[in-house]
Amino acid sequence: MGDTKGTCGVNAARLVERFCSLVAVDNPSYGERAMADAVSGMLRALGATVEEDGAAAIVGGSAGNLIARIPGEAGLPTVGFCAHLDSVAPAKGKRAVVFDDGTIRSAGDTVLGADDLSAVAALLEAVCVLREQGIAHRPIELIFTVCEEPYTKGSRALDVERLTAREIFVPDLTGAVGTAAIAAPTILALTVTVTGRASHAGFAPEAGIHAIAVAARALTRCTLGHVDEDTTVGFGIIHGGTASNAVPERCVLEGEIRGYDDARAWEECRRLQDIFEQECAAAGAAVTVAVEERTRAYTVGADSAIARRFADACAAIGVQPTQVRTFGGSDANTFAARGRDTLVIANAMSSVHSVEEFTTVDELARLCALLIELMR
Repeated sequence: MGDTKGTCGVNAARLVERFCSLVAVDNPSYGERAMADAVSGMLRALGATVEEDGAAAIVGGSAGNLIARIPGEAGLPTVGFCAHLDSVAPAKGKRAVVFDDGTIRSAGDTVLGADDLSAVAALLEAVCVLREQGIAHRPIELIFTVCEEPYTKGSRALDVERLTAREIFVPDLTGAVGTAAIAAPTILALTVTVTGRASHAGFAPEAGIHAIAVAARALTRCTLGHVDEDTTVGFGIIHGGTASNAVPERCVLEGEIRGYDDARAWEECRRLQDIFEQECAAAGAAVTVAVEERTRAYTVGADSAIARRFADACAAIGVQPTQVRTFGGSDANTFAARGRDTLVIANAMSSVHSVEEFTTVDELARLCALLIELMR
């Protein structure tokens, strides 16, 4: 193993073994039952009480969110940690391979699942170290969510009022351990349906209203990509028509808006809707725009109490704290929207959402050491 400064007390071999055993469990979104059972068993073996909520029925999955509690020093505020149990596809048949240089990858035909199993394994090892060494710590709540990858469906189904913790760290960010995101975006999913009038494209094209052409005219008026420094717009799916010799009656476009300013994101949404309504009205077509708020933007004060606690924990293990903004969503968005102080932090994962995903033994150990400091 390489540089493990600041990881004294972490049993790196046990941590890696636990991580590899979790990787071997299938955990696709909506199919986390086996993972939830495995993690529940490990938590109970560490003396935690474990509850499972009713999120499975809400999201249409096989398991609910887990809430584990570990008593701590009386009079100290509870600290929360959240990691998610699901991984993006392909998440079945995963196998971790540990290389001589300490790199851990999948066998190459699946994701590794370090997103977010590195956090799950490190949290479990951190609790194990606290118990073994008798380290005084705050009361701890561990939240393990399902269906995070499909835009935080699991945490959005969680009754946050069941949680005692007002401060929640979310290890679910790429970058070196010691990195924390102090801003994350609103993500709005758009489904635009343009309805024209079908007719035969050869015999009576004038009788129809070409839904794809109308949608195309509207789309060419939209600014895509960065509409300003903090806001992006994109449409990634377009489909319509039923036959090559017919004027298509319907065209559906699916896209999203992301922005660090929630009000600005919704302003851009209304602007896009106006463009499609204008083009459809001019052509005699109809349009519906369905919008789903998948995450809501939030910011954390660079000198806030939770940011200072994180910086102090980094200093304790000899890691340089770094603050960034992320343009991805996480369960932290859910907790922030519901009034909890939250910080999403790097969790020893790289090249996520691909079969090239990897972690390292050193970074796993550093992550675990950092979590222990945050629990003290």
